[in-house]
Amino acid sequence: FLHLVERLGIPSDGRRTEFVPAKDASTELEKLFSGAGISVKEPYAVVHAGGNWNLKRWPSEYFSQWIYLFLEQYGGKVILCGTSGEEAIAKKILSKFSDGRVVSFCGKTSLDALALLLKGAKLFLSNDSGPIHLAASQKTRLIGLFGPTSAAETGPVSEGLVKILQIDVGCRVPCYFESCNYRVCMDFLLPKEVFRQTQIFMNTP
Repeated sequence: FLHLVERLGIPSDGRRTEFVPAKDASTELEKLFSGAGISVKEPYAVVHAGGNWNLKRWPSEYFSQWIYLFLEQYGGKVILCGTSGEEAIAKKILSKFSDGRVVSFCGKTSLDALALLLKGAKLFLSNDSGPIHLAASQKTRLIGLFGPTSAAETGPVSEGLVKILQIDVGCRVPCYFESCNYRVCMDFLLPKEVFRQTQIFMNTP
């Protein structure tokens, strides 16, 4: 895409993504935190379990297992983000937690408030999706879970710390299939291994 605009005489200035949230987004985010019983000073991680098609999504039960392991070791809160159309995925994850340590902001944030939410997170775990690029623009420490898509082609570009987890299962990547009888590229990426990689990543200065 940068090459396309360069042909129009518009020079590119690097590949990093930039997004500046509106000033009133902080008030919006504070209201969401207050409504969820979260202190603005409390450490939190953000998780996006959605994605624009099913094959790109890590199983919701895997996210639940990872969240449990993460909270056991690091404490704080985990906030689920996404669109209103992804609330069903969030509800599946929330059903595994009843102590208030996991909350959902799906469908509740503007783009600006989501950017601020991601900026303040100590970690962002996400499928290959829109929010992963928004997190990259905020230099958020993030872990991307990739299956049928190529991180080299469509992955996040950030000045912050980024870890991409993807298993080579012998398929052509990217495949962009709308359906698959196997889903091994995502299903073989197990929660315990993702958490092990998370521990290493969290210790990276």
